[in-house]
Amino acid sequence: MRIIQLSELHIRGDEYNLFGLNPLFRFQKAIESINKNYPDAEFIVITGDLAHKSNINAYKQIKEIVNNSKIEVKLIIGNHDNRDDFYSVFQNVPQQNGFVNYTYKKKDNLFIF
Repeated sequence: MRIIQLSELHIRGDEYNLFGLNPLFRFQKAIESINKNYPDAEFIVITGDLAHKSNINAYKQIKEIVNNSKIEVKLIIGNHDNRDDFYSVFQNVPQQNGFVNYTYKKKDNLFIF
């Protein structure tokens, strides 16, 4: 079973660089590369920080790129993320007891996020 993990996206919600690099462009290229080179992956898990400084535009940009993935994507927020902003864009991500922690069953495996 192949699982791909991405972490620390730090999407800003704009087109500007962060530490000399454009995180939005890099994330888009990562998904394109995964689509091309790892079509057999079971899923992608993206662990926080999704946004650099939480804002709705950052999550909208993330969602647009995630929607281009040919592989299922699971999202986990980090300390730079804002739960309310995240859920305003990603309503379908499970939450248990108000937290973005959940379990996911794939084949005979149980993943705890």
